[in-house]
Amino acid sequence: MTMTPVPDIEHSVELEGQPRDFLERYYECRYVLDRRRPGHDYRLLFHSNGLIALMLAPSHPLVASGATVTGIDFQVTEHTNRLENKVSGKGKRGAQLVTGDAPLFSVTCADGERYVIPACVRGKLVQLNERLRAEPQLLVSDSGGAGFVALILPKLGTSRAQMAGTLQPAEYAARRPASTAADR
Repeated sequence: MTMTPVPDIEHSVELEGQPRDFLERYYECRYVLDRRRPGHDYRLLFHSNGLIALMLAPSHPLVASGATVTGIDFQVTEHTNRLENKVSGKGKRGAQLVTGDAPLFSVTCADGERYVIPACVRGKLVQLNERLRAEPQLLVSDSGGAGFVALILPKLGTSRAQMAGTLQPAEYAARRPASTAADR
């Protein structure tokens, strides 16, 4: 009796058509265009559990120009400092509620330009990237990774509805001909 050789595990599965990395596997990428300020675009990653990661899109003026960020101010109003967002428990008690237009922080650049970064979606502010306090340039140099802006948890069942007003990567690329592979 002859035994059929068993292939090595890395050759036993066909990976073509499968997501290439962690982000593609667990997140659906979408884009939001700021109608009031053309070019101020944002990238949203919708997780299967409803959580939304907010990032600057590669076409955002901060990223596209390679601006030098000198500071980030989390004090968005006289009474609201985003760093005072203290979240606890399964229900995310204590999280600040944000709307799509709510400012998360303002960015100051070496050339004097100032940008206000909005939440882009409605929900609870689960995490603000506090690492940006010490390393504000991450917002530009690693906007799709360590320089993410925030994590927001929409009200249960509204994640898909909020996704409806966004662009898929192909639609975004069609509107932004200068986009790169990093946009997708």
